[in-house]
Amino acid sequence: MGKNAEGEDVKKELVIQKEGKECLLELLKGIYTYEIELSNREIYKKGEYKFDEEIIITVKEE
Repeated sequence: MGKNAEGEDVKKELVIQKEGKECLLELLKGIYTYEIELSNREIYKKGEYKFDEEIIITVKEE
């Protein structure tokens, strides 16, 4: 979740399927809060991240 130029909340959801090959989510520069939720609804990880430029994030199963 982040805020747009007008100060309104922007929320996007990315669902990564277990057998999925690729996932893409485009975000503008800014500070976003994130939350990784497992299929059993347990929160795995959450925090904030500042995107200063275009970035690729890879999510790997541990």
